[in-house]
Amino acid sequence: MIRKPKKAFQFDWLIVVCLLLPLSMNEVYATAYYVNAVTGSNTGGSGTQSAPWKTITYALNQISGTGQTLYVAAGTYNTALGETFPIVAKDGVSLIGAGMDVSIIDAGNTNIVLRCAGIVDPTTRIEGLTIQGGRISSTSSSGGTGIYISAGSALTIANNKITGNTNYSGGKGGGMFITNSSPLIVNNLITGNSPGTFGDVRLPRYREIGLRAT
Repeated sequence: MIRKPKKAFQFDWLIVVCLLLPLSMNEVYATAYYVNAVTGSNTGGSGTQSAPWKTITYALNQISGTGQTLYVAAGTYNTALGETFPIVAKDGVSLIGAGMDVSIIDAGNTNIVLRCAGIVDPTTRIEGLTIQGGRISSTSSSGGTGIYISAGSALTIANNKITGNTNYSGGKGGGMFITNSSPLIVNNLITGNSPGTFGDVRLPRYREIGLRAT
């Protein structure tokens, strides 16, 4: 009986598959990143759960692509920690806190807390955070000292506490300002903000916006 020789390319393909498999697995699990105000480090951390980064500002500068989630551990994220305000959200990168009054982003009356411009990926979420200490003292910005949403953003803002933000007397929306955007605002506690002329929230005119609250 004559045996046919094995085809050489079968072994070559096995090598290729083995080499590519770790890369593919890394891509699958590279969607979750972590910051921790207490145990994190921007110099020694890698953004993993066991070695988190320290600040949200730094973490967002390291993350690229859509479908990403940055988990914000319990703690206060402020200028003393190294945060720079406003924190600029990234399209496709969700910020998920450990819960309102647990994960706190505090601008310390230095600037707007969180700016969301051009966040067109509807899977992007801002959730489980307290957003406080935003301040605008002049006409250099129109409003939204807690969260400023603009440029066609369609993200979801859910289960947050937005409080203690101060707008100047002629400003528009102390807690949140929405312009030319269609975000979904769900189950947020927006209270105790110094609102200027349009209350805690300034909504866009002639624009669809989803609002749900309990």
